[in-house]
Amino acid sequence: MKRSYPFGSEKGKKKKEEEEKRKQESDTTPDLRLILVGSQWYAADSVANTILGGSFKWGRRTAQSVTHTAQVNGKVIQLVKAPVWFRGYHLCDTAELVKEELVLSVTHCKPGPHAFILLVEADLPFTDACAKAVEAHLELYGKDVWNHTVVLFTCVDYLGNSDSEDYIAGEGEGLIQLLKRCGQRFVCDHTEERQTLTQRLLEKVEKLVERNEGRHFEIEEKGLQRILQKREEVKMRAESRRQRRIKEKETQEKESGTSISAVTIILLGWVFASKTTVGSAILGIPKDEGRTEKCVKQTKVIGKRQLKVTVVDTPGWWKYFPANLVQTAIRSEIMKALDQDEETTHTSATENPQDQVSSGRAFLLMVPANTSFTNEQRKIIEDNMRPFGETIWQNTILVFTESTWLGEYHIEQHIESEGEALTWLVEKCGNRYFALKNDTEEQSIMKTQSEELLDMVEEMLSRGQSSPKKETRQTAEIKDHAEASEGPVDEDLKKIADQLHRMWDWKSWDIEEVMVRFDERPMEDCTCDEDSMKRHFFDFQRREVEKVLREELRGKSLEEMLNILFELYLRRECGAFDIVSIICEKEAIKPEGKQLFEREWSRREVELMDFVFKRHFSANRPRRAAAVVADTTEKIDVSAWIKNQIRRVLKENNQ
Repeated sequence: MKRSYPFGSEKGKKKKEEEEKRKQESDTTPDLRLILVGSQWYAADSVANTILGGSFKWGRRTAQSVTHTAQVNGKVIQLVKAPVWFRGYHLCDTAELVKEELVLSVTHCKPGPHAFILLVEADLPFTDACAKAVEAHLELYGKDVWNHTVVLFTCVDYLGNSDSEDYIAGEGEGLIQLLKRCGQRFVCDHTEERQTLTQRLLEKVEKLVERNEGRHFEIEEKGLQRILQKREEVKMRAESRRQRRIKEKETQEKESGTSISAVTIILLGWVFASKTTVGSAILGIPKDEGRTEKCVKQTKVIGKRQLKVTVVDTPGWWKYFPANLVQTAIRSEIMKALDQDEETTHTSATENPQDQVSSGRAFLLMVPANTSFTNEQRKIIEDNMRPFGETIWQNTILVFTESTWLGEYHIEQHIESEGEALTWLVEKCGNRYFALKNDTEEQSIMKTQSEELLDMVEEMLSRGQSSPKKETRQTAEIKDHAEASEGPVDEDLKKIADQLHRMWDWKSWDIEEVMVRFDERPMEDCTCDEDSMKRHFFDFQRREVEKVLREELRGKSLEEMLNILFELYLRRECGAFDIVSIICEKEAIKPEGKQLFEREWSRREVELMDFVFKRHFSANRPRRAAAVVADTTEKIDVSAWIKNQIRRVLKENNQ
């Protein structure tokens, strides 16, 4: 029955206003149709609302497009906010659902958009990785997309008094070429000029439409139909898998299994797969911050049944680097998970021999649902799991973290969209999978999900699944690490992976630097402290630093180069983005090494920004004063300064 509210009540008024707004949006014929695209997560909603001159709700970041329409300056503007891709991510690392939805976003503003508004964050370095990501993702629409694109530079306040020409030149060839493809069409979103942003942007769009003789963007119909047909096929397979999962669960509930009084859960997965978050949620305890580098065991008695639950958190392996490049110390810590389990079993048997019979061991393999899963990840996971023995799969549940990102999609649609590699992994785990919305702030939702996941673990163990044998661990300890991935170790790749391991943890200045950038963003869910300190700026551009570094590192061996860059980074004398740029252009490094480093580092930067946003900002928290990153009162010779630092590092290394 349709629910109604009393006339004149607050809820009734709100409902009536929402209905009128929806009716207004549906009844208007847009004069201009725009699609907002890019990798920007934070402050994008504020930009969208500024363009439309309203306070529309865009919802959480998901794999779906969102559309709103408003009258602006006498024109009806329809704005489609397409799903974002992750900053600097290669196209192959973007989930299929996102790539498809990007293309399908044109169907939300029929017959097609007049312009794409590409958001580029001016407070973050526009690296070569960012340039390649923008090009690859936008060209999903086809080559003609560039003739309909306007670049909107956001967060321009971060540049201080620098003008747009200096900024563009300072960011290098990637940004220069991007603007060239877009016909030099760009607009800057500056706080002091925000009231005129819509007018300036629409003027640029109208000139674009005039240049295109009123023609809107048209996507290739065959390509569009291929995606729509694939969506239907995926939907059918997804529903079939979902029904299969329901029947399997019903069958298990009818069968009687062994009662479990104690369970050990071992968490596995790559770095930033949310293992620690999931473990803390299961035990209902606060999450430890920072990277897990040692095996951590925690035990708690849970629920009315007083189930003794032990969670063993393990360090993560790389997502992109092969298993034989995982550091020896990390591999040893992962294997200690079985030792931790044996200690628990031994203690249980000593106190009461009967407890040993009713205890079980389960593995939770974490795979984030917001990125792609290819044959590359399939092999890496298989190789990292191999030392545990083949029987591990009989006791493993696949946990899809970050599932809030799916929005209206079911997890089965993500599984089937990704294709053969992910369906193989699901089947390898006996079609046991769980979609966890671990990024929710609702404690009640998280508690319910954790209970459901624990119930699933109990059901699996109560069916009498076998556990990996003890001798599996002993055999694995004496294996050469190269055997894990069926091939010899590439020494250059190993050096890069080892250096990446040393650089991986966020430094205090990393976090502070991102906080400073966020302080300048007009985000609606963050309050602004008007008395914040003004930032001091470096007197030199990134391109100057990189130029000197390139000259000084010429002729150095790969090992020398990596050591120098790492030491400069630790001393905060060389930025992380400079390191990536230098490493990824050195001829001494094979293309494969550059690509793997770039892809892993992009993951680090995305997670760092997400960490800062979630942990250091809230609606009730005033902005922190900006950190002073350099003293501009003293002019310095950049070349001499950089050269001096490099010589110091070389001298110390030789000693």
